[in-house]
Amino acid sequence: MPRNVEEFQNLDGRYIVTFDGSIDGNLIQIAILVTENSARKVESIRLFARPWPIVRLFRQFMERNLRPNPVPDAIWDLPATHV
Repeated sequence: MPRNVEEFQNLDGRYIVTFDGSIDGNLIQIAILVTENSARKVESIRLFARPWPIVRLFRQFMERNLRPNPVPDAIWDLPATHV
């Protein structure tokens, strides 16, 4: 189960929430950057995760368990696959 580690908030409407979790007994760390507009509505969400080999395991798990809905196939394509 993921564990919330830290929360950081900036007065300009950005905040970061970090989590530690595990995939097959391996540590995965995730940081979520959320940006809000002046109306305090979410404008963007960016997710950063590490280490890459474990992120790949997480991606494979999510792909297996969320297909075919609600995640469209295009979400799983890496930018390099469209060169």
